[in-house]
Amino acid sequence: VGAGRVAFADRYDDYGMTIILDHGDSYYSVYAELGSADASLGSMVASGARIGTVGVGDGGEPVIYFELRKGGRTIDPAPWLGL
Repeated sequence: VGAGRVAFADRYDDYGMTIILDHGDSYYSVYAELGSADASLGSMVASGARIGTVGVGDGGEPVIYFELRKGGRTIDPAPWLGL
């Protein structure tokens, strides 16, 4: 959703392969259930850059988990997505 620094890139409990980007000012985006990770811990990621591949759910369908956070709270991502 925007440029940031990779704050986490690893498997995370039930969420599988997970990447968390730190966008500054306590904003974070979370991408989980990834098929693979193309970004590594501490690296800077440009807006629109590929950070990984979409995972495959139990039924064989593509799946990804996305969340935007401000500090410890989940927030509506619509403004970040231009919606």
